[in-house]
Amino acid sequence: MPFDDGVAAAFHRVANLLKGTGEGFVVIGGLAVEAHAIEAGGDLSEMTNDVDLLLQVTPKSLISVAEKLARDGFDIDPSSVAPSWSTAGFIHVYDHGTRIDLMEGASSFRSSVFERAGFQEILGQRVRVATLEDCIVMKCIAWRPKDIFVVSELVRICADSIDRRHLLERVQSLEEDQPQLQARVESALDPSIPQPPAQRED
Repeated sequence: MPFDDGVAAAFHRVANLLKGTGEGFVVIGGLAVEAHAIEAGGDLSEMTNDVDLLLQVTPKSLISVAEKLARDGFDIDPSSVAPSWSTAGFIHVYDHGTRIDLMEGASSFRSSVFERAGFQEILGQRVRVATLEDCIVMKCIAWRPKDIFVVSELVRICADSIDRRHLLERVQSLEEDQPQLQARVESALDPSIPQPPAQRED
C-alpha cells in the first residue's frame, strides 16, 4: 500500500528540516513499520496517518528546532515545547493537518532504540529507522487495538526476518517497567497464544 500523500509530504518536510539543522533523528511508529513490511516484500492493509520521530536533542537545541519549524510554516508554539518535552516526553507538530510526533530519546529504552537504528530508504530519503524488533516492542508497549492489529500484520509479513532471541532479550530487559510486555510479545509472535487485554485508545 502506498504512503498517504499528507504523511509523505509532512515526512519530507520535517526530515529535510532536521537534516538541515544537523540534529539526529530515528523514524519510529507507522512509517518504520511500513518500511520494514516493504523491505520484506509485503504490504500492510492500513496506512499510517502520522509521522513519529525519535530525537536526541539538548533543551537549547529543541527550542531552536521548534523555532525553525514555526518559521517554516509548521503548526507549533515554540514557547510550549520545553514544558511538554520535560513532562510528557514528546511534542506534537502539525503540517497541513498531518500530525508529527517528536519524541525524546533520552530514556534508557529509547536511547537504545536510537543506538540500534540502521539506515533504510523511506520515500526516497535515506534515514535511520528503528529496527524491526524495536518496532515490535514499541507496538506491544502501546498495545491499543490498532497496535495489536499492526503488530500482527508486521509479524506475519516479516516472520523470517525477526531475530527472536534479540527481541526476547529486549523484552526481558524491560520486564520491571513493563510486566505485561512478554505476554503481549509472545501472543504477537504466536497467534495460538491468547492476547492480553488491549490498552484504551487515546
